[in-house]
Amino acid sequence: MTLFAAVLGENEKISEAVAAARRRMTRFPGDRWRAVARPGFALGVWQRWFGESAPPDGDWDVAERDGWVAVVSGHAVVAQDAAAAGSVAGAPDGTSVAECGGAAMGLAARLLADFVSDPMTRPRRWQGQFAFVAWHEATQRLFLVRDPFGIEPLYWGRLPGGGFAVANLAKTLVAMGVADGPDALGWASFFLWGNVDGRRTVFSGVEAAPQGSVGVVTLPCVSGPQWRVFRDLRTLWAVPSAPEYDEAAAQVAISRAVRDAVAVATADRQRTALFLSGGIDSGAVAGVLAQLGRAGTAYTLAFAEMAGQGNDERPWAERIARHYGLTHRVDQVAEPEFWATLPDFLDAMDQPTLDGINFWLSCQKAAQAGERVVCTGDGGDELFGGFTKLVLWRRAERVLRWVRRLPAGERVLVALMQGYGTLRRRPKWRWAGNYFATRDHLYFIPYAVFFPEELPDLLDSVMPVAQARALLTEGAFPEVDCLERAMQMRDTFHSMPNLYMRDAHWIGAAHGVQFRHPLASVSLLTTVAPWVCAFRGRRGKTLLAQAPQPPLPPEVVARPKAGFATPVAGWLAQRVFPTIPFPAVATIGSVERRLAWWLYQEWSR
Repeated sequence: MTLFAAVLGENEKISEAVAAARRRMTRFPGDRWRAVARPGFALGVWQRWFGESAPPDGDWDVAERDGWVAVVSGHAVVAQDAAAAGSVAGAPDGTSVAECGGAAMGLAARLLADFVSDPMTRPRRWQGQFAFVAWHEATQRLFLVRDPFGIEPLYWGRLPGGGFAVANLAKTLVAMGVADGPDALGWASFFLWGNVDGRRTVFSGVEAAPQGSVGVVTLPCVSGPQWRVFRDLRTLWAVPSAPEYDEAAAQVAISRAVRDAVAVATADRQRTALFLSGGIDSGAVAGVLAQLGRAGTAYTLAFAEMAGQGNDERPWAERIARHYGLTHRVDQVAEPEFWATLPDFLDAMDQPTLDGINFWLSCQKAAQAGERVVCTGDGGDELFGGFTKLVLWRRAERVLRWVRRLPAGERVLVALMQGYGTLRRRPKWRWAGNYFATRDHLYFIPYAVFFPEELPDLLDSVMPVAQARALLTEGAFPEVDCLERAMQMRDTFHSMPNLYMRDAHWIGAAHGVQFRHPLASVSLLTTVAPWVCAFRGRRGKTLLAQAPQPPLPPEVVARPKAGFATPVAGWLAQRVFPTIPFPAVATIGSVERRLAWWLYQEWSR
């Protein structure tokens, strides 16, 4: 795990900014502080070595050559030629991955050697997760690069009094003085979704780099970065469906793509730990790791309160671990442990989120066991259509098509829903009818914590409802040939980067652990996309379950999706919520609404 901050500006000011960044970043585990200074440029890096063997120059994440200085956070493999495109599909398991991504050079040196030949397009050849920043002294230009899935965060802003700063944690920029207060739109997106929209932050003045883009900043930093997209996931999703669905062909292609994605993500390691739930996604990653001979310890989180319930992951995870012969560790967390770690959890939280506590507790256990790199199964639901929300969206479109054939049918339906929601104090019923117009709006409904109409009762600043509603349609998603493709495309810009991946980053930083997400792979998405419209029901996830050899156990595949659950909301409801004066709008509906208000108050202190 690498934390960094880079600054452009006057030498005295930038040295002060880097010192402030150092104070913030070194609160987290690390092995060495590295600083690089050039006229008008400074870089500070808090290094945490995660490799199994050190590169010859002793630096994995920082490189200098020919007037360039570069830093990287994450993990990536550079394709050796255009045909390879970072994939290893044409090679025996594990062989060419080591050649493409081996540790003879540090990661930053490998990426920089490739980058300098064509900075605006070369990152298309990189497979993996990366936030990469490079300074070119001769041209006085700073380049910012973020991976296509937005797995590795990258933030930028202006220093008070002049200067430009970039870091891979938002709170690092806040410590440097970049933020000038809360951002109303950032907080609005948090109340709407339960996490912050990836295009912004809750800190005014701290901006997020767009996914799959290269940004260029030139001294004297009169304007912000000029962005150019090098890989747009929307174009990968918006492909025509295969003329006919050939399940055998799909299975062969997907099995190879999953195997290659896991191989690329673990190219530099002999053994990699993983978080193992009882589901298909992490189970498939576990199976492929075992198949490649790279499986380390599998970690599963358990709660006594969940034992014996349908969402208890432990017995299913144990079944998968036995099936693949994994070393398996189950860590049971009791309530006192949660209360003891809660202050650190809130302090480390880089952007507010209603999720993440399960990741935090799991990461804590893995770090205590000495792990520095951990794989997850995140991304499987988004690529293979595993979310139960897809069923709701299909039903909604079917009902709306029927209702719209009737005179005033939609108006009557909306009125009935509003009346029922008001009477029964169910806000989703009350407000959902206002969000039937587009797929952007339909996509929002299952995720909604609050609705735009409710925000004036929550935020200190006055925000017109129309402005809040506009936040739901900023994605500029193309029209595609089926609902599944439309919604899964949106998931790769919403739930994947804004929730799981961003949480994994700051949680990993707080424990000195780097997370890798093999299923968030451009090559895997490219393989899957033509068949997405045929993945109704459990077909897509069944193909994923068949990717390892041997496949996942049939009983795991047949198990209804439960999702990972924790008793944390119940603990907070019993001990904390009675002490909080909630606004009336937060006292109705799901417990997530009270969680959101409580977290907002914690952040406002």
